Amino acid sequence: MRVTELEGDTLDLWVAKAWMARSTYATVDASYVRDYDFHPSTDWAQGGPILEREHLTLEAGNHYGGGNTYKAWLRNPDGFFHAYGPTLLIAAMRAYVCSIFGEEVEDSAIKPSAEGKTDHWVDGGYDQKIDDFLRAK
Repeated sequence: MRVTELEGDTLDLWVAKAWMARSTYATVDASYVRDYDFHPSTDWAQGGPILEREHLTLEAGNHYGGGNTYKAWLRNPDGFFHAYGPTLLIAAMRAYVCSIFGEEVEDSAIKPSAEGKTDHWVDGGYDQKIDDFLRAK
Protein backbone atom coordinates (compact mmCIF):
# COMPACT_ATOMS: atom_id res chain seq x y z
CA MET A 1 0.00 0.00 0.00
CA ARG A 2 1.28 3.47 -0.82
CA VAL A 3 2.00 5.62 2.22
CA THR A 4 0.19 8.46 0.43
CA GLU A 5 -3.03 6.43 0.75
CA LEU A 6 -2.78 5.77 4.50
CA GLU A 7 -5.40 7.41 6.69
CA GLY A 8 -7.33 6.96 9.91
CA ASP A 9 -6.47 4.06 12.23
CA THR A 10 -4.27 2.44 9.57
CA LEU A 11 -2.08 5.56 9.37
CA ASP A 12 -1.99 5.77 13.17
CA LEU A 13 -0.92 2.10 13.37
CA TRP A 14 1.95 2.76 10.95
CA VAL A 15 2.97 5.81 13.00
CA ALA A 16 3.14 3.54 16.07
CA LYS A 17 5.24 1.04 14.09
CA ALA A 18 7.53 3.87 12.94
CA TRP A 19 7.92 5.13 16.51
CA MET A 20 8.84 1.60 17.65
CA ALA A 21 11.33 1.21 14.80
CA ARG A 22 13.23 4.38 15.81
CA SER A 23 13.09 4.05 19.60
CA THR A 24 15.17 1.75 21.74
CA TYR A 25 12.73 2.51 24.51
CA ALA A 26 9.25 3.62 23.51
CA THR A 27 8.41 6.70 25.53
CA VAL A 28 5.05 7.39 23.91
CA ASP A 29 2.18 7.28 26.38
CA ALA A 30 0.95 3.93 25.16
CA SER A 31 -2.83 4.11 25.05
CA TYR A 32 -2.84 3.43 21.35
CA VAL A 33 -4.78 2.82 18.16
CA ARG A 34 -7.20 0.01 19.10
CA ASP A 35 -9.78 1.11 21.57
CA TYR A 36 -6.96 3.21 23.00
CA ASP A 37 -6.51 6.87 22.21
CA PHE A 38 -3.47 7.02 19.92
CA HIS A 39 -4.45 9.16 16.96
CA PRO A 40 -1.44 11.31 16.01
CA SER A 41 -2.89 11.95 12.55
CA THR A 42 -5.82 13.86 14.09
CA ASP A 43 -4.68 14.86 17.59
CA TRP A 44 -2.12 17.68 17.84
CA ALA A 45 -1.24 16.71 21.42
CA GLN A 46 0.03 13.37 20.06
CA GLY A 47 1.19 14.35 16.57
CA GLY A 48 2.87 17.59 17.66
CA PRO A 49 5.68 15.95 19.65
CA ILE A 50 6.45 13.68 16.67
CA LEU A 51 6.59 16.74 14.39
CA GLU A 52 8.96 18.45 16.79
CA ARG A 53 11.19 15.43 17.41
CA GLU A 54 11.53 14.64 13.70
CA HIS A 55 11.90 18.32 12.67
CA LEU A 56 9.06 18.10 10.16
CA THR A 57 8.35 21.19 8.08
CA LEU A 58 4.72 21.96 7.19
CA GLU A 59 3.23 23.94 4.35
CA ALA A 60 -0.39 24.82 3.65
CA GLY A 61 -1.46 25.49 0.11
CA ASN A 62 -3.00 24.39 -3.13
CA HIS A 63 -0.77 21.50 -4.18
CA TYR A 64 -1.42 19.74 -7.47
CA GLY A 65 -4.47 21.94 -8.07
CA GLY A 66 -6.41 19.87 -5.53
CA GLY A 67 -7.79 22.70 -3.43
CA ASN A 68 -6.77 22.77 0.21
CA THR A 69 -3.97 20.25 0.55
CA TYR A 70 -0.99 20.28 2.83
CA LYS A 71 2.62 19.24 2.47
CA ALA A 72 5.06 18.00 5.10
CA TRP A 73 8.70 17.15 4.67
CA LEU A 74 11.74 16.18 6.65
CA ARG A 75 15.38 15.44 6.06
CA ASN A 76 17.28 12.86 8.09
CA PRO A 77 20.45 10.79 7.52
CA ASP A 78 18.42 8.44 5.32
CA GLY A 79 17.33 11.15 2.89
CA PHE A 80 14.62 13.71 2.13
CA PHE A 81 10.99 12.66 2.54
CA HIS A 82 7.74 14.47 1.80
CA ALA A 83 4.04 13.71 1.71
CA TYR A 84 0.71 15.43 1.09
CA GLY A 85 -2.60 15.21 2.88
CA PRO A 86 -5.98 16.85 3.45
CA THR A 87 -4.73 18.13 6.85
CA LEU A 88 -1.33 19.18 8.18
CA LEU A 89 -1.21 16.26 10.61
CA ILE A 90 -2.10 13.64 8.00
CA ALA A 91 0.58 15.02 5.67
CA ALA A 92 3.09 15.06 8.54
CA MET A 93 2.37 11.52 9.72
CA ARG A 94 2.56 10.21 6.14
CA ALA A 95 5.97 11.89 5.71
CA TYR A 96 7.13 10.42 9.02
CA VAL A 97 6.02 6.88 8.08
CA CYS A 98 7.67 7.30 4.66
CA SER A 99 10.95 8.33 6.32
CA ILE A 100 11.04 5.03 8.23
CA PHE A 101 9.48 2.52 5.81
CA GLY A 102 9.70 4.11 2.36
CA GLU A 103 6.89 4.92 -0.07
CA GLU A 104 5.24 1.49 0.19
CA VAL A 105 4.19 -0.44 3.30
CA GLU A 106 2.57 -3.82 3.79
CA ASP A 107 -1.18 -3.81 3.37
CA SER A 108 -2.57 -3.70 6.86
CA ALA A 109 -5.94 -3.40 8.42
CA ILE A 110 -7.28 -3.01 11.87
CA LYS A 111 -10.04 -5.58 12.23
CA PRO A 112 -12.61 -6.07 15.00
CA SER A 113 -12.10 -9.13 17.20
CA ALA A 114 -14.81 -11.34 18.65
CA GLU A 115 -14.83 -9.23 21.83
CA GLY A 116 -15.60 -6.11 19.82
CA LYS A 117 -12.10 -4.70 20.27
CA THR A 118 -9.76 -4.14 17.38
CA ASP A 119 -6.87 -6.44 16.63
CA HIS A 120 -3.82 -5.55 14.57
CA TRP A 121 -3.32 -7.44 11.34
CA VAL A 122 -0.33 -6.92 9.12
CA ASP A 123 0.13 -8.62 5.76
CA GLY A 124 -2.62 -11.12 6.53
CA GLY A 125 -1.32 -12.16 9.96
CA TYR A 126 -1.84 -11.01 13.52
CA ASP A 127 1.02 -8.83 14.78
CA GLN A 128 1.48 -9.69 18.48
CA LYS A 129 4.52 -7.38 18.81
CA ILE A 130 2.43 -4.36 17.82
CA ASP A 131 -0.42 -5.47 20.06
CA ASP A 132 1.93 -5.84 23.04
CA PHE A 133 3.45 -2.42 22.37
CA LEU A 134 0.07 -0.76 22.12
CA ARG A 135 -1.05 -2.33 25.40
CA ALA A 136 2.10 -1.31 27.32
CA LYS A 137 1.72 1.40 29.92
